[in-house]
Amino acid sequence: MSPFNNIVTGSRLKTIAYTSDCLISEMTVEPALCEIALQSIGYNELSGINAVLFYDQHRFYQLIEGPDHAVRHLYKKIEADTRHRKLRILLDEQTSSPGLNGVTMKTYMIDHRSVLEDPSYARIKTDFKEVCSGDVVQGRTIMDFTRTMMTAFDRYQLV
Repeated sequence: MSPFNNIVTGSRLKTIAYTSDCLISEMTVEPALCEIALQSIGYNELSGINAVLFYDQHRFYQLIEGPDHAVRHLYKKIEADTRHRKLRILLDEQTSSPGLNGVTMKTYMIDHRSVLEDPSYARIKTDFKEVCSGDVVQGRTIMDFTRTMMTAFDRYQLV
């Protein structure tokens, strides 16, 4: 049984996508991202939450989805986290079905050295900047953008 439709969580699903400025030093950002991911996996699994987190040049982009109350609770924790500031919500909506079904937590470091050598990096980096500035490419949704990023950078996933 999907955690999205059980007796505890009900069928109300919420999706939130946001960007923020990273306050973690460049020297320690990779281990910090791994720590964030490892801490999130257990919590997200127990709460029925799916999430994906991208980092690029001191900028976070994250999409979380799951039971309405669980996502709201998690987002309050995210807002209070001192590792970032200037949170900007790009998407906050009720949904009828999960868009990241089965993705407890995936974390990507887009500006990692190995990614910089990827020929598709420049195009996707442009898309990333546009979305983080609030401009979604015409005809695409935040979920489309997120899935495209996951596919493009799947081999660069940290955790």
